[in-house]
Amino acid sequence: MKDLARHKGLKINTSFNSIIASYKDKEQTIIEHIYLDDFYISTKASVILSEEDINNFVVNERIIMDTIDKYNFPQSGMRIIAFTDHTVNVFKYRPLGGSSYIDLPKEYKNTRNGLINIQNNDQECFKWCHIAHMYPVIDHKYRVSKYTKHDKDVDYTGITFPVTLNQISKIEEQNEININIFQLDDDNKKTVLPLYISNNEYENICDMLLIKKLQEDGTILSHYVLITDLSSLLYRQNKTGRKVYYCRRCLHNFRTQE
Repeated sequence: MKDLARHKGLKINTSFNSIIASYKDKEQTIIEHIYLDDFYISTKASVILSEEDINNFVVNERIIMDTIDKYNFPQSGMRIIAFTDHTVNVFKYRPLGGSSYIDLPKEYKNTRNGLINIQNNDQECFKWCHIAHMYPVIDHKYRVSKYTKHDKDVDYTGITFPVTLNQISKIEEQNEININIFQLDDDNKKTVLPLYISNNEYENICDMLLIKKLQEDGTILSHYVLITDLSSLLYRQNKTGRKVYYCRRCLHNFRTQE
């Protein structure tokens, strides 16, 4: 409670590392393969502003069960057979403040990382990334002027800028698109982590990277960057040395796209 009072709010989620298996039969009685690598599952973070919020989080087992039930396995015919650990994660709560362009960390500036960092001077970086995904250009991909003609070709009715995570599902529904958001690890900026993964099944998939910059006054500025090639972005996390495909939800890699 002292931390809650000091920070004026916390964010809490729970996470599991699990072992999954694939099965030869529909009844899932004959195991075909056991994946010994831990698969990471996490619930959505809950904002805690009072002691009552903590009590609600602790007793709400349904959040955990729903997360497990809705988990998207890398392929059909899989299920969890064991949990290797269960962790409750507590974070400082700092509401994201919108910003215009933020420079990428040095190690991500190379175009081979599969990123387009659009240099906007408004709060609409999310929309510009969306448009850049829908209407790609050949040169000067970072210029907003390359995308303004398509401003009315995407539906942002009822959306306020800067776009927060809780508005993304509405944007997906209005534009029939899956949008996934990733972030960089706060400690070393070298690990890409899933932040928001779509539960929709639209054919069109748009990936973005949310980068952040801590201001002197303690506020956090945020900026969306378009991911054009997730495999290129995750190259540093690929220890196989070959072309692989990633499950967006757990970021485990596989040899084939299926």
